[in-house]
Amino acid sequence: MRVLYYNIVIMIILLFLGNNKLFSQYLDTPLNPAKDKVQGWNGFIFGLGQNFQSGEYYVDCEDCIFDGGVNTGFTLGYSYDRRPIEWLKYGIAIYYDNSGIKNTFSETELVNFQLENSDIKEKVPVKFKHNSDVDLHLLTAMPYLKFEPFNWYFFRLGLGVSYILSSKINHTKELLQNTATLSNGSVVTIKISDSDENKVTIQDSPIRELNSIQWNLIPATGFKFNFSETTYLLTYIQYNIPFTNISEQGKDYKINEWRLFLELGFKIH
Repeated sequence: MRVLYYNIVIMIILLFLGNNKLFSQYLDTPLNPAKDKVQGWNGFIFGLGQNFQSGEYYVDCEDCIFDGGVNTGFTLGYSYDRRPIEWLKYGIAIYYDNSGIKNTFSETELVNFQLENSDIKEKVPVKFKHNSDVDLHLLTAMPYLKFEPFNWYFFRLGLGVSYILSSKINHTKELLQNTATLSNGSVVTIKISDSDENKVTIQDSPIRELNSIQWNLIPATGFKFNFSETTYLLTYIQYNIPFTNISEQGKDYKINEWRLFLELGFKIH
């Protein structure tokens, strides 16, 4: 899958460079010397926002289903775009993305209990909390079109292809009570066996049945502040709409994102 991703990225970059060459070549005449008439910019990007889960995902635990997970994420990136006409740019952005989620759920479980030195056996309701921490690191290539109807405003639409560099899930089960009352009125102390804590790790592993290649539609809109003819600052909000499930160990399990971005750009030709 990694080789496939790199091949896709290389094809996108080659197509992009090929289009640049078409736009930048002109006939050299005495009245019109050959030059690159298409303006180009590069930008350095930082974004902060929220990752949030859609669908459900399953873990190495019977009847454990997690949904509604959220977490803070960040993005670092670089962009390069060109303007063939006054109101339109085309370009490509490369992102490193931290895209994990955390969520919990509580349950009351009937636990088999036997009183020491006694024949008393019964099922005791005990409260537990399940905690899940999913950690994802992605590399994304996104070709895009940027529409600039005004000098101070833009709308951008990109198609992102991402490769998941690493994934991890940590699932713990936490005991929420230290005592329980038996049917005869006796109060007993309860704890997790073979542990000095009230918490035990159920799963600590890479995500099962991971889809390493992710496809996303990525719209963005925001404002442009021109410091000079060659330097600008973009502030914008970007939304990541995933087409691909993160894992098949779940039901429609995807991670959506929104980011608030700052992008410092420089004209390079």
